[in-house]
Amino acid sequence: MSNPWSNLNPRERLLAGIVAFLVTAVIVAVLANKMLANLGTLDAAIAQRQDTLINYSKQLARSQSVDEAYAQVAAMHSSQWTEAEIHDRLRQEIYRLALKEPPPVGAPINPTRDNTLVRIPTLRQGTLREGGEGYREYELTLGIPRTTIDDLMTFLERLQASEQSLRIDAFQISRSPMSDAVSCMLEVTRTVVDGAPETPRSGPASDQRNGTIRVGLGERVEAWKTAHCELARVADEAALGPDCVRARAEKSDASLSLPVELDTGADYVLFVDLKATAPASLGVRPQGNNQSDRSNIDVPGDGKRRQYHLRFSVPGPPGRQTVFEAPVIAFGEENGEVLVDGIVLRKTVG
Repeated sequence: MSNPWSNLNPRERLLAGIVAFLVTAVIVAVLANKMLANLGTLDAAIAQRQDTLINYSKQLARSQSVDEAYAQVAAMHSSQWTEAEIHDRLRQEIYRLALKEPPPVGAPINPTRDNTLVRIPTLRQGTLREGGEGYREYELTLGIPRTTIDDLMTFLERLQASEQSLRIDAFQISRSPMSDAVSCMLEVTRTVVDGAPETPRSGPASDQRNGTIRVGLGERVEAWKTAHCELARVADEAALGPDCVRARAEKSDASLSLPVELDTGADYVLFVDLKATAPASLGVRPQGNNQSDRSNIDVPGDGKRRQYHLRFSVPGPPGRQTVFEAPVIAFGEENGEVLVDGIVLRKTVG
């Protein structure tokens, strides 16, 4: 039996080779086109998943920033304040903002004719009412005697930008004929964010709401753990609550910490407002562990009040509770002082 290929002449063999090559090329082209189409589909699916992941990450970041912002706002308020305490803090804030050069929050205020931007008369008691779930509103009316329009506008801008969540509900400006001086009547409202009062089984008195713990610093001074330092409750320097805590180091290795009961397997953000007269460090640790974790924050000893943020995780299986020391403040020098004016612990999601 003869081989068909051997029966072909050279010209026929050439044509057969060309046909085979073309058929093979068509098959390869069809397969390549399908592969490229599949790769394009996969690329589009990957890009879509990346966009979805980026959107989820942005939403999570926004959610966490909102949680942290809420915790910062809550740190400026206390559901334990009485109407008189709210009025006194609002009065101090108004008098502070009425100065030509407002001092830092919590600093002594001494208004005089020379250092006053606008003159504030004696403030009468306002009205406290429930504003809705989780907050109250304190309304106050005040009158500003004759002043310049520029000074008045500066004062109004300061009220709107105040950290005490102030709102100008109404104002009426009047001017006498043939005079550039103006007077004003204002209705100012302060929003007070409440936390549902709930005292943990251990640690200091606190308010908890939606995973937020606002620690009442001076309500139980004995809850603090101290080593080689003196601890005292003070009220005259408090800016974020009814009172604050001052500690003075008796030795260079002095420290103080606050035990708080937290959920295991959860992530938290610790907000601490403090100032120090000597270098110190801020951290957290499980109770019974004498070493703070490696995420310690250095606190400068320049006497300036700052708010510090510290993220940490509580080890252990979810669904249980354990006692953590948060914060832990370690001194670096003998006779150094630390003033702790606000502590908020916020449980984060994700």
